[in-house]
Amino acid sequence: MARAKNGSIDAFEQILYAYEKQIFSYLFRHTGHYQEAEDLTQDTFLKAYSHIDALNLDKSFRAWLYTIATHTLYDWLRRKRLRREFYILDDPTHPVETIDESRPYESIETTDAVERTLLKLKPEYQTVLLLYYTHELRYSDIAAVLNLPVNTVKTYLRRAHLAFKHRY
Repeated sequence: MARAKNGSIDAFEQILYAYEKQIFSYLFRHTGHYQEAEDLTQDTFLKAYSHIDALNLDKSFRAWLYTIATHTLYDWLRRKRLRREFYILDDPTHPVETIDESRPYESIETTDAVERTLLKLKPEYQTVLLLYYTHELRYSDIAAVLNLPVNTVKTYLRRAHLAFKHRY
């Protein structure tokens, strides 16, 4: 981290490779669209690179990066509310993603239902659920990412559980 903060492009590239999949996964679960998640991931790392001098080496780098990803996501959500988007498929007879043969069909249905339910929740509830369960961040790291007190994170997580259970 210190080498990246001092301007080493090679060091930042190592950081990119280490965290790219995690950040993409986090953003994809929020957006539900592969291309949007890719764009937001790229924006996140561009912002991280351009603000690397603001990195506090005494604090969690992972939390700092997720904070940037979350702010990038929220900016995108605000812009998205202002404009309608249409996704056009070139060939509707062929699905965009293929089914993984190693996963049973029931598992795919359950996963899809969970993801659809997650997308119906408030963005802050989605965020705490994803950070806690998918990315396994501690309460204190989630609090740092969202710039919230730890007890508020716990409250959001409890409310997110209830909202999820109600919609599922």
